[in-house]
Amino acid sequence: MKDITETHNTARYFTENRHIAWVLLIAVFMWGIYGYLSMPKAKDPAIQVRVASVVTSWPGADATKIEQLLTRPIEEQIALSSTLHPVSPTKFAVKSLTLPNLSIVQIQLEETLTDTKSAFNEIDLNLKALDLPEGAGPIQFNDGFGDTAAILMTVASPTENPVEISLRARDIKAAIDVARAQQPTNSATRRSLVVVMPRDIALTVPAQDMDLFKDYLVNKNDVTDAVSLNGAGFIGLDFSTTLTDSELTAELNAFLKEKLAQVSFHEDAWPAIVIDDPAQTEAKLLASPGGKYSYRELDNFTNLIIRNLQTIPLVTVVNSSGVVDERIYMEYSQDLLA
Repeated sequence: MKDITETHNTARYFTENRHIAWVLLIAVFMWGIYGYLSMPKAKDPAIQVRVASVVTSWPGADATKIEQLLTRPIEEQIALSSTLHPVSPTKFAVKSLTLPNLSIVQIQLEETLTDTKSAFNEIDLNLKALDLPEGAGPIQFNDGFGDTAAILMTVASPTENPVEISLRARDIKAAIDVARAQQPTNSATRRSLVVVMPRDIALTVPAQDMDLFKDYLVNKNDVTDAVSLNGAGFIGLDFSTTLTDSELTAELNAFLKEKLAQVSFHEDAWPAIVIDDPAQTEAKLLASPGGKYSYRELDNFTNLIIRNLQTIPLVTVVNSSGVVDERIYMEYSQDLLA
């Protein structure tokens, strides 16, 4: 059997020669620190864009005519460049989309190319030498559309605070108590459907829609002795019915979809709640609270953010999406118009 002292053993070597191990360990640490310090770092690293687009309009021309007289000549001029990316199943050199009135061509340069600016300039010069049909153009060559940095900001409303919900519950409970006190039927058999809205919006149109819903339920014999509930920031109905909560909600959704062609009485409306015992009003509201701010207020916040962003020199374009379209309701008298 071979003596272990005569075999190669790295662990034993560094154990017996600790000074060498320490020197190598320190050298590795120093090498790592040097590599980290010399590593290129940037908050917004410069990444070369190798894709460009060519957009050309031709008002009044159909897609077939644009394809033959506009898109194909543009592709041929682009193909004169020797810097295009080789075509593969996942990569393209030139691809186009032809639409009525518009031609869109995309270009991709090869990945090993370092001077993309010169390559794009060459393609741009070739395109400028192209003789376009009368009425077409100009050619819009964009070699920097992908060289962008974007920040996505979401503006959303928190739910209403418990204090405001408590105040709303107090007003709704008072309205239900008044409505039930005026009805001959036993209040224990009555139910209320309430929709809460911001206090600062006009409830004229939503209240009219709620009256239509009342007539809708009465005509279907789903409810009896229906009474409208109106107050600051809420609309509703109080009635006698045998329908369950889910059935009432289904009837409301069907009415909104079929009769009003909308999903709620108002964009800022809270989810509808069904109340049996007025004392449980606050608990019902706390279970499904709405937003603290209306869409109008959120739009104002968004506009303020946009105005501040536009003062920054580095910001070029600011877009907002998901904004609820504004609607205008017109009320008029037929007698006055006649």
